[in-house]
Amino acid sequence: IYGELMADKSAEEARDAFARMIDDAEDAPKTASDPGVPAMVDTDHDAAFRGAFRFFLEGKGIQHRRKTDAVYSHNNLAMVDQKMGAIRQYIRGRLVADGVTDEDDIVARWPDYFDDAIHAQNDRRLHVLSDMRPTDLYDEEGRPEEPQRKSVL
Repeated sequence: IYGELMADKSAEEARDAFARMIDDAEDAPKTASDPGVPAMVDTDHDAAFRGAFRFFLEGKGIQHRRKTDAVYSHNNLAMVDQKMGAIRQYIRGRLVADGVTDEDDIVARWPDYFDDAIHAQNDRRLHVLSDMRPTDLYDEEGRPEEPQRKSVL
């Protein structure tokens, strides 16, 4: 799971956040064929995923599949929605454990736990991955860690 906090929901901010997640840079541009870069991105029809974001994906050779495409199921974002729920649940749990109860403090401190929540999701052992963690499958460059783990992917 990749996650990036954004200042707003503009297409430019979504583009820049996605570029940071795939470590894209002017001096080292990435494309869909590079390790760690998805070949396809599923989104809803939010304005953040139009314009600059869409053109960025096209330029990288990354397919963009939107939630309400007629030929695709209405449940195509179910896994994304489930993971977002797990991230929210993790953050709420940490806030409660730390005794944060004031609504303003909860909103203000939410970003403090975001990176930990992403890490926690990637560090979970998953049955579908033969009880391995997602982080166990790839090296730091995004390539399969070991030949036998390629079969899990």
